[in-house]
Amino acid sequence: MYHTLNTPQTGILEVIEEYDYYDFPTLFSCKSKETIQDDEPQLYMVLFADRSDDYDVWLYAEVTLDYLNLIRSAKVSLHDTFASPEKDRILKVDIPRNSSVEYNSNFILPSELSEDILPTVNDFLDIEYTPLSIQSNLVESENWQHRNTVTIKLNSIGGADHEVSAYELGKAFVYFQSTMDVIEMVKQKYNKVTRSIKESIKFYATPFAFGSLEIKLVCIKESPKQANLFDPHHQKDTISEFFKLIKSKNSKSDMKDVLTGLGLRTTSEYKKLLAALYNLNTDITLSWESPERNEDAVVVFSKAEIPELLERLTVIEVEQEEPFTIEGKLVGLSLPSKRFVLHKSENGETIKGAIEKEYNRNIENATISQTYNATIKEIASRNKTTDTIEKIENILLDLNEV
Repeated sequence: MYHTLNTPQTGILEVIEEYDYYDFPTLFSCKSKETIQDDEPQLYMVLFADRSDDYDVWLYAEVTLDYLNLIRSAKVSLHDTFASPEKDRILKVDIPRNSSVEYNSNFILPSELSEDILPTVNDFLDIEYTPLSIQSNLVESENWQHRNTVTIKLNSIGGADHEVSAYELGKAFVYFQSTMDVIEMVKQKYNKVTRSIKESIKFYATPFAFGSLEIKLVCIKESPKQANLFDPHHQKDTISEFFKLIKSKNSKSDMKDVLTGLGLRTTSEYKKLLAALYNLNTDITLSWESPERNEDAVVVFSKAEIPELLERLTVIEVEQEEPFTIEGKLVGLSLPSKRFVLHKSENGETIKGAIEKEYNRNIENATISQTYNATIKEIASRNKTTDTIEKIENILLDLNEV
């Protein structure tokens, strides 16, 4: 689907800087995602020029890097940027405001533009000027090229002016990230989300596409000291698991199989994410671009199908409250307070929780610093109003010497 940052003439565009904003960016510079010559992108200045009942009118002026820096340093006016463009033509894009009209985009001569829709003659950019360069943020660096990117697009079901709650949108982002965190936790074979886990799969929002609400989230390499964690292929495994989960929405058995491997905490966070997406009151498209292009994926959620998915997840949550066994050294045990602490043999992670009320003799006679196979059950405490899990606690059922 074409929109402000994707036209037939330009292909996909990415924002460089925003200069003016009124409900949405109305003046910005951008670059083509694909290079055109000498491995460099095409640059544009883009202006929201006019609005009618049927269309939003956008103007695109092709610019070179040197000319863009002249505009940014107030040596070329915004009027002349579009009235006397560097390449003697303007791309005029009419984006429909309703479904009764068609998208239209064509190159035109600047003389065909009405002065009424252009900036005034004395209108210049007023920014703190630092020259852009090919080495700066203009061209994707090696790190950017190898980022994993997840795009969340809200497909309006209420017309072109459909709005969403900022509160619910914020919750959707929170639960998207927390679902990724827990999947990463499972893949690293931990029982809690540590700081290093959060850092290894942290997402950041980047500029979104105008004409539709489309937010791009990228994984960013934070620290060279943790290069193994931030390797895009490492992140790819976790994102791949997430998309395997959301793709399983069309099959009860597939969803249960995926979540069996990911555990109760993942089911809980995923359920919160779907509830937040449902409250956005729109259909949603999630897409993933991987450094390995064969891993790209697109999944569409309709608002109508989410309630059934939430019911299915509630059933799976109950089924997942099953005991599991881990090996670890017992480092803390209090029978009066019925609490235990265990250090997992596999990675040293601390596992702690409560002891079953009617504990057996194996637990009663257990020795501190001894290694055991511990049988543990995760018990979920639910909010009675929302039926969401508020807390998951480990319950120690049995200890057997290794």
